[in-house]
Amino acid sequence: MSDGKMSGDLMNLSDVLNMPQMKGVTRYVIGVGSDILDKTEAIEEMTQIADPDKYYKVSSYAALNDIQSSLEQSLIDDAGTEIVFVLDGSGSIEHDDFQRAKDFIYKVMFSVWKTCFNASINLSIL
Repeated sequence: MSDGKMSGDLMNLSDVLNMPQMKGVTRYVIGVGSDILDKTEAIEEMTQIADPDKYYKVSSYAALNDIQSSLEQSLIDDAGTEIVFVLDGSGSIEHDDFQRAKDFIYKVMFSVWKTCFNASINLSIL
């Protein structure tokens, strides 16, 4: 889940995506805000990270609920796997939006957990 372009990472994105540890990993990406929706470079980066049909985009953190049921169904269809959310906590996101993102993750995971009782749930905030 991101509101902009990767920065400060020492590794090249394509190197990361081609690491052996990434084999068999289904990657969902949620692009949030105008930095994603209006910039070709950011969209290309997000779609490079996401697996086909796993890229979601919303206009703001307040609009995350617009994709909630679609994301939940996709995760439920991939049941039996570990689920990890990575949320950019570097300070580029406002406090209220950060809370909205955390609330969204909680709601999605609670729904998925209820449906797929055995799912592993991890939340990483960078």
